[in-house]
Amino acid sequence: MRAGAVVAGGTKVSLTESQRVAIVELGSRGAGGNFDQMAMASLFAMGLIEVRTEDRRLMLTETGRAVYQELMAVGRQQKNDRAPTRLPHR
Repeated sequence: MRAGAVVAGGTKVSLTESQRVAIVELGSRGAGGNFDQMAMASLFAMGLIEVRTEDRRLMLTETGRAVYQELMAVGRQQKNDRAPTRLPHR
C-alpha cells in the first residue's frame, strides 16, 4: 500500500500510507487496532472517520467507506495484475 490519491464518489482524496492502513483496518475489522495518531487526526479532519455516539467507537463515515471500497478495488486489481497467467492445459 503506497501513499497517493484515491478517487471515491467523484472526490479525490490524497492519503499517506499510514492513513490508508488506518482506513483499511477500520473498514475490515472496525474500531480497535494500533493506529498512527497523526493519521487518525487527519482522517477526522478530512471527514473520513467519526466516533459513533451510542458506544463511542471509531467508524468510517460514508465518504470513508467509499474510500475504503476504492482502496480494496485497487488492491484486488493490483493482485490480479500480478497473478501469473495460466497456459491452457493440453
